[in-house]
Parts: sequence; structure tokens; C-alpha cells
Amino acid sequence: NFFKVIKTDGKNAEAECLTCGKIVKGTVKQSTNYLSHLKEKNHETALNGYLNFPKKRGQAKRVVLPQRPDPLQTKLNFPKSDRGPSESSGNSKAKTDALIADYIVDGILPLTTVRKLSFKRLVNGLSGKAADAPILTYDKLINLLDQRVAQFVNDMKNVVFNTKFICITCDAWSGGGRNFMGATMTFIAPAARSVGLKRMSYVIALQRFDGAHTYDRIRDLLLNLMEKYEIPFDKVVGVVTDGGSNFVKAFKEFGSKFSDYCNDEVDAEESISELDVIDIDNSIIEALEADAAEEKLPPHFKCVPHTLHRIASADVSKLLTSNKTSAVQALNKALSACSELWKLCAYPKQREKILLVCGKVFKKPVDTRWNSWFRAIERIVQLFDKLDAVYKAFPDISRLSDFHKILLKEYLMIMEPIANATADLQGDSVFLGDFLPSIFLVQQLLRECRPTHLTALRDQILASLDSRYGNELSLESSDNYIIAAVSHPAHKLHWIRDAKKRKSCQDLLYKFMQKNASGSFKSSHEETPHQPSTSSMLQHRRLQFSYNKSSSSTTTDSELSIELHGFLNDESGELASLEKFPTIKEIFLRFNTLMPTQAGSERLFSFGKLILNPRRQTLNDKQVENLALLKC
Repeated sequence: NFFKVIKTDGKNAEAECLTCGKIVKGTVKQSTNYLSHLKEKNHETALNGYLNFPKKRGQAKRVVLPQRPDPLQTKLNFPKSDRGPSESSGNSKAKTDALIADYIVDGILPLTTVRKLSFKRLVNGLSGKAADAPILTYDKLINLLDQRVAQFVNDMKNVVFNTKFICITCDAWSGGGRNFMGATMTFIAPAARSVGLKRMSYVIALQRFDGAHTYDRIRDLLLNLMEKYEIPFDKVVGVVTDGGSNFVKAFKEFGSKFSDYCNDEVDAEESISELDVIDIDNSIIEALEADAAEEKLPPHFKCVPHTLHRIASADVSKLLTSNKTSAVQALNKALSACSELWKLCAYPKQREKILLVCGKVFKKPVDTRWNSWFRAIERIVQLFDKLDAVYKAFPDISRLSDFHKILLKEYLMIMEPIANATADLQGDSVFLGDFLPSIFLVQQLLRECRPTHLTALRDQILASLDSRYGNELSLESSDNYIIAAVSHPAHKLHWIRDAKKRKSCQDLLYKFMQKNASGSFKSSHEETPHQPSTSSMLQHRRLQFSYNKSSSSTTTDSELSIELHGFLNDESGELASLEKFPTIKEIFLRFNTLMPTQAGSERLFSFGKLILNPRRQTLNDKQVENLALLKC
């Protein structure tokens, strides 16, 4: 009734579909291939006929869902002005296909959704077509996504061409039994005048990374990525990664430190002061230069939240195991008791009992996210008054004594600046200029902290900060970070307390203004009284900055000095204020395009986990990356 047998050898058969005439190969005893053909080609009438066809030996008919009745309204009647392309329009099919692709990508749905009869009925029902009318097929969906990705790559090439400074973040990740390298591209773009500059970020890679993540393969992947998007080396202000040894070695061998970034021009000028003229074949020189350029990576910057995570986890763990004072050992026992509370929440019945007793459950920390550890302890402290009921319900777990509770409160007091800085610097709109002010404020808050029992913990955190960020905190060999901070409208010179260092940093900014002057700027500014001023960029931060309106220390009459003085005394702390100071704006773009965090590439992997859900494990590597580029 549905196929006409053309050839058979008793075991295998070739049959012609009576609906479309296609030859389908299969076996005599199994109908899988023939049934798949009916489904894939949208032969819904024949398919339903087959499903309702009686089986052999008088068995009952196959069970099938009842057909949806014909819709009362065959077309959606929109007002004439709002109606899209008519069915007679050549764009109607393309528009429907585009909407289906949008739905699949945005909903992170299996690509095989287009093969489902219920989905076909939905699409055709909404468009007023027959239930068995053909829609976008699986193969055409794949081709459409490929076309979109090709267009995305071309769009990114245009963005790169029209952008002066670019930052790249990257990280490695494993999911679905496969290793991937993820990368994002971020830059600062002009926006509406009322908004000013705006940070833009795009996912540019989620590539399969087979084998060991060696430093030379990391280099090759980054260079291939820059070539794919036609990103010139001199436009990349830095690549942000975590402190993984392979990443560090890749840039140590083939790149440069970001601390050298702002001195590139000076070093280049000094290095060519006197040269001996030597007769060398130009072809050899060009070949050597080409080889060197091919291997060179942009400057490297380590993710600040990742380093703070190391301070709060690894460095503190060393203290807990090495320090034998009674308070530190008691804190260790208190943290062990907290772990038992977290383990209770891993079991549904125990979790329900805790929820009934406390009204909340204990947050379970994630090993790779120290902030989650801090918030988990914070939740336990919030539920101190409920713990007696918890211990009554679970008498076998270790109890927190009153002294343990005091120590946990002190722990939170000491670690809060680190936790807040980590959270702030992982934001989507942070700049490199937020780095030094945040680290300085963390150090200041820790020095002002006066714990009763855990002085050793506070001292350990201060020592770790000095060990990992000693040059930055002393403002030595940190010109790039200084320029990024003092050119940031929300920070300027406010974060520097020492008068001599403030003057030195102001002079450094003036030096770079002279070097990067883009034109004359004539204006006059009168002295204004210092009043509290808060930038909207800092209002939602966990670290509370308190600045005055003015941070200038000198006044001169030259055009650049007038611009500098006007900027430092400007009451606004918004990015839009940079439009009044073109030279400083140029410096801001150069040094603040780089982000102090790789959080963008880490968040990419959250989408990667959704893309590689159990229903999509059959996606090949190219399809995984395409979906990530289009979704993220």
C-alpha cells in the first residue's frame, strides 16, 4: 500500500515509495528504513496510514495519537501593516526557515526537532498550511546554520577592521567526553551620547582540542584563531587566561608580559639609536621576520579573580595545615563541621528535612569557585539560630560550638573584601582600570580589620597579596595598570593616598597624553569644592569606593595640562565624560580595552554544557562550535 517492491533476494529488498517515487533499500523482515523515509520526507498521510495499518495474524491496529482537527482559522489575520511576507512571496519560505532556526538555536533544542511530527504540525498549523506540508529539513537546517556562521565570521572581520583595540579571553574545558578551547573577543565601542562608551563581547571559538593541552598547541590554536578573524597582532592589547602552567608557558615562550605593553614604543626607539650597517640578503631578513611574526603571541594577562581565588583557597589551606595555634586549628574543625552540614543536602530526604527545619537549605560550595565557599559559610552563619534543631534532627553529625561560631564570623569578616573583589572583577563591564583600585582597597580593608582570634589568617592574606601583587601594590613596574586606573573616569587618582605617588601617577598620565596626543583641546575649568561623588559604574559593586569629585594636584596652562586638570576635576565619573577629553579617551581605550578577568570564556562553557546535553551528544565538533557562536 505504501511501497512497490522492485527487487529482492529473499533477505534484502529495494522498494519504490508510492508517494515520491524514491527507491529505498531495506530488508524483508524489518521496516525501519521505509518508516524513516516516510518520516524524513514528511509523507504524513502515508505515515499515518502505515501506523494504523493492521499487523499480521489479526493483531490490533498500531497505537497512534489522534490527529489534530483541522484548524478553525486557516490563516492568522494580522493587520495589513503588521503582516509579514505573503505565502506567494518568495521570502515566505526563507522567513519561516529562519524562524525555525532561531527557535532551535535560542532554545538550545536538538537539531532533530525538525523531524518530529508534533513540531511539523505546530509550524504548519501556525502558518495555516496542511499538516503534512514540508518544512525545513534536518540537512537544510545544518546548511542554514553553516551560512549563518559564515556571515558571523565576516561580520566579526568587519568589526575587527573598524576597531582599534581588541582583547581576547580564552580557557580550556572538557564536556561530553571531549576537550574544547573557548575564546571571546571584547572591545569598547561608541554608543549613544547619553551612554558613552560601551563594552562589547562576542564568542569567537569553541574548538575541539584533542590530546594534551601543550603550550605549543595553545599557541597554534590562538594564532589560527587570529588568522580566521583577520585580527592583526598590533590590535590585540592582551590575551586573558587563568594561571594554568600551559597557558603561562605558551606566552613565556612565544609572547610577552602585559607589563611590557606600555613601554613598547620607548624600547623600540632606544633600540634603533645606533646600528651598524651590514650587507645582508633582504630575502633572508624577510624570511626571518616572517618566521618570528608567525610564532609571536600578543601580551599575556593573568585573570585577577583566578589569582584571588588561589589566595583565598590554596594559600589559606596551607595556613590551616601548617599553623598549629589553637584558633587556627579550631577554625579547621569548624570548617569540617560545615562540610558535614553541606553533605546532608546531597540527599533528597535529608535536604527536605533541613528545609522544613530552617526554611532554607545550606549552600553547597563548588571546588573551582572559592566565592561559593564563602557564600556557603555565610549561609551557615545566617542560620546559626536554627542549628540546634538541625542537630536534634541529625544527632550523628559534628556540632559547631560557640567558639566555632565566633571563628566563622571572624573568617567572613576577614575574607569579605577578597570575596567582594572577586565578584566585582568577574563582571561583564569591568575594565583593567578597576584592577589596581580594587586591590588597593582590599589591602586597605584588611589592614583596618581587627580580628580577635584569627590575626594569623588576616596576616596570611596580606602576605599573599604582597607576594602575588607586590609590584602592583608598590606601583613599581606597573605603568600600564596605573595608566588604566587614572584614565578611568570613576577612579582617576582617588585611590592613591600617598601624595608623592599621586603626583607621580599624574605625571605618568601626562607623559602618555603627550605621547598619544590626538589634537588640541581648549577649555577652561574653575576650581570646584571637593564633594562626595559616586559613579554609576561603581554603585552596584560589593566593594564600596568613597571618592571626592576632584583628584588633581597641579594646574598649568598648556592645552594638554588643561585637559588633564579638567579631567581630574570633572564631577562626572561616567564613561560619557571622556567625550570632553579626547586625548585621555584615546589612552583609556588603549589601556582599558583589556579586561582583568576571563569570566567571559568561562561563562561560554556554561552554554557549552547545555549544547552538549544528553540529547545532543551526536553533534560533531563543527556543529557544537556553530551553535555556540550563534547562541552566545
